[in-house]
Amino acid sequence: GSEDIGGGLKARFNLEGGFNSGTGAATGVLFDRTAWVGLEGSMGSLDFGRQYTVIFKTIGAYDPFNYKYTGIVPTAGMDGARRNNEIQWGKTFGGVTARVGYALGEVAGNNSAGATTEGGLSYANGPISFGGAYGTMENAAGNLTTTNWTLGGAYNAGAFRLAAGYDLKDAEVAGTSSTETKNWWLGGSYKMSAPTELSVAYYNTKLDAAGTAADGENKLFIVGVTYAFSKRTNFYADYDLKSLSGKSKVGTHDSQTGISVGINHVF
Repeated sequence: GSEDIGGGLKARFNLEGGFNSGTGAATGVLFDRTAWVGLEGSMGSLDFGRQYTVIFKTIGAYDPFNYKYTGIVPTAGMDGARRNNEIQWGKTFGGVTARVGYALGEVAGNNSAGATTEGGLSYANGPISFGGAYGTMENAAGNLTTTNWTLGGAYNAGAFRLAAGYDLKDAEVAGTSSTETKNWWLGGSYKMSAPTELSVAYYNTKLDAAGTAADGENKLFIVGVTYAFSKRTNFYADYDLKSLSGKSKVGTHDSQTGISVGINHVF
């Protein structure tokens, strides 16, 4: 919701919760997805609360599936998707969107412990869009730092869309140097007809734990189709195949196959 409070300024809020459609059970706290309040005006928007991170918003512009399968593809979770106690500013200047976020760690006696700082820039003009973001996170003790950066872009050519990106997370680990998680992806979509769209992508996630037994790799291939029954209702289905090695294995299994089907209805 939003309210015009005069002088070109708006007060706004968003409260969003999730539930399991199979059982009706809540997926977490009451507003486990989004819970923020803020102001929007000529200087941009300033929001406070639980909200999508700067890195999450930046990657969304060049994820081949536009976050369609957040539980399957790795892009949505590279920065945890949402963060509590976030203070976030954003503004669009022509084709450029700038975002800065700071999340309070809420550790008594240590203001930096548990805190996160992020910044990102995105550009969109005609068929071309690209962006990048960088962030740092301190652990609860305030003595170990995780850095995360991403770059990527997308190109729309009529019925075709191509998207590619890269993300690197470097986490300091006590007693060792660091653990790196490298992600890269490439994919695209094709508008087969007015209601039907086909999407294909490959995602590669590699965990490098300084040459230890914690190393692993996840290679994901996914193909999906959506069919719009109307402007507000669409059917979707996907087939995905994972090749797993090292620490990424599920038990002793080095591969996984998945099928998803469902209906989206926008109120």
